[in-house]
Parts: sequence; structure tokens; C-alpha cells
Amino acid sequence: MASLAGIALQMGYKVTGQDKQYYDPMKSLLNKLGINEEISVEASKNLIQSDLVIIGNAISRGNPAAEYILNNRLNYSSGPAWLSKNVLKDKKVIVIAGTHGKTTTSFMVQQILQDNGHDPGYLIGGISNNTNKSFRYSHSEYFIIEGDEYDTAFFDKRSKFIHYKPHILGITNIEYDHSDIFQNLDDIYKQFQNLFRVMPTSSIVLSHHINTNIKKLTKSQFWSKTKFLEKEDLQISNLLGKHNNENATLAINIASQLNIDKKESTKSLQKFLGVKRRLEIIYNKDIIVYDDFAHHPTEIKASVETINKLYNKNKIHYILQIGSNTMISGEHKDALINIFSETENLYLYTPDQTDWLPNNYLSISYSSLKDLTRDLFEEVNKEDVVVFMSNKNSEEFINLVYDYG
Repeated sequence: MASLAGIALQMGYKVTGQDKQYYDPMKSLLNKLGINEEISVEASKNLIQSDLVIIGNAISRGNPAAEYILNNRLNYSSGPAWLSKNVLKDKKVIVIAGTHGKTTTSFMVQQILQDNGHDPGYLIGGISNNTNKSFRYSHSEYFIIEGDEYDTAFFDKRSKFIHYKPHILGITNIEYDHSDIFQNLDDIYKQFQNLFRVMPTSSIVLSHHINTNIKKLTKSQFWSKTKFLEKEDLQISNLLGKHNNENATLAINIASQLNIDKKESTKSLQKFLGVKRRLEIIYNKDIIVYDDFAHHPTEIKASVETINKLYNKNKIHYILQIGSNTMISGEHKDALINIFSETENLYLYTPDQTDWLPNNYLSISYSSLKDLTRDLFEEVNKEDVVVFMSNKNSEEFINLVYDYG
């Protein structure tokens, strides 16, 4: 929502906002933009006097401000619907969707297009280490947007990406996630099928050849062109892990649809610095500490494999927060336990009740991040590597690292 506010501000709108709390990095972004953000769940004066209220999908019925909006018939919209009407309607839209890798792949596409003279607008769910931004409005014919399968708003339970009507759709992968809104993988399939139904026949869908779930989707009720990509060994030295090689392969092939030579795209990605909180080094003195957004078994496994390969001569300590709704529910417990069993020097951060956790892991499970970090640093030695994996706010952990450092 902070990035959406930034887009509206760049377009010339006066923007204010309110929420029950604000966290970095978006808190700092709003301050930098000069957007007044009020901490309140009640309808603020700015909300009452606004011409339009954009309601985020974190807001549900029962929220006092939402009830005020409905009871007083204020003009309101979801973020995706507003984007579709005001930003995307005259653009050639490039959407990156999928369970993992959306943010990184989106920024890779943005970097390639920017370096090749297209000056694209973009709205992406993270912050690029190249631009230190998550959004940009431009007059380019191209707009890149991360296509989230999460629901749009309490009054529109379709996935956000249904509003974007892509000309080019890149799908990284499809796996089961978001157990709070999807009962099974078929529910996620239905949302993608809804998206396919509104895409023009001139559009194209690109994905990896190995993604059988996506191939299954495109066999029926499908009108777009498709391109399934074979594995490529790109040899881009600054990209960590085979998952980022797959992300780069998808980004390069998307750019080729705009007649950008693959060699030029590869050259552009040699300068790609990654995305904040995607295996990002946050501390590098006597020890190295990474902050990583991994929270699905596939992502966690990819991060562990990447770090183990990169630091095969170092002792590595892993901290995993059981933080997402799907993780807490135990939906992925078998896959997670398998990862636990193969990961040495593991600490589990469990601030929420986790009933499915086996007894033999209770000794490494902490409800207090302060206690966990204390015990961690009793074991950490010079040249060790620490990896913190969580889809929640990592600010507390970063502060604790610097306190001990």
C-alpha cells in the first residue's frame, strides 16, 4: 500500500494514509515521500474528507474505519482496481505471478528494460538494491507489476492479479500456499483460470518447462500464446542459487518478447544487486548475517542449499520463524520437518502457538527472539554465518545482531 501511495503521489494526487501500525521499510518510505500516516483504526479526519479511500486487503469487516466508509457511503476502491483504472489502462502490462520468486524476477525485468531504454513504470512487492525503490510511475508504454494471488479486498475475494490484464504474463511456479484463503491447490488454479479468461489472444504466458502445475493449467480454458522455457546455465556471477538462475531465465525471455537481445539482458543482470530481504547481507564484520524472506518449504530449501554451497567451509546457523499462516497451521509440516532434519545448527522462532512441532524440536524453539539471539551468540564464533528466515518484520532481529556485534 505504501508503494501504491507513492505511485498516486507521483501522478499528482494528494495522498494521506492510516493504519494501526507502520513498520520498516515502508515506514521509512512513507516518511521520505512526505506522506502523512496516522496511527488509528478509527476513521480519521483525512479519511472522512478524502475524495476516494483505497482499502488494503489487510482490512476486514469490523474495522471501525471500514464500517464508517460503508455506513457513510464514502467512495472507496481496492488498490488493484484503482491501478487498473488509473495506471494500467493505457499501458502494455507485464505481470510476474507465481508462488515464489515474483519480486526478484519483477525487478530483473525492470532492470533489463531500464538499461535498454524503455524507462518502465513498476509496482513491486519489495525494494530493489539497485534503485532503493519499490515503485515508479513513468510515461513509458510498459508497466511491470508483481501479480499477487492473494485476495484483493474484503469486498472482492478474487486474486489481485485479475485486475491487471497482462500483455505478458510470466509465471515463476505454482505451489500450495496461503492456507488462510485457499483450501487446496485447486483453489489457486481457479484464480489463475480467472486471469486467463480476461487475457487477450495477443497475450503470451511464459514459464519454465519443468512446471507441471502450470502446464496442467494451460491445457484447458486458455486462449493466450505460451512459451515454456528450458533450463539455461546463465553464468551470472552475482546471482546466488539455482532459483535465481531460473528467475533470470524467465526475465530474459520476457525481455526478448520486447525485442531485447538476450546478450544485452544478460549484461544488464550482471549489474543486478538483488532485492532487500532476499538473502541480503545485513551484517559483515567478524561474522556474516543474512536476512531472508523465505517462508515456504521450497524457498527455505533453496536458501539453505545456496548458503551451504557458498559457505561450505564455514559453520552456518539457521534461524527460521514459523510465521506465515500456512506454516503455523501445519499445512507444510512434513516438508518443514524434513528440512529441519537436514539442517544443522537450527533455531526455531515460534512467537505464535505451533501445535504440530515435534517434541524433539522444542529445545530449539523460542517464543522470545531476544532469548534466541542470546543463545545463538553464545555459539557463534568468528567467520560463522547466520541466516534469519522470516516473512515477518526483521527489524527486531537486526537490532539484536548489532547489539551483540
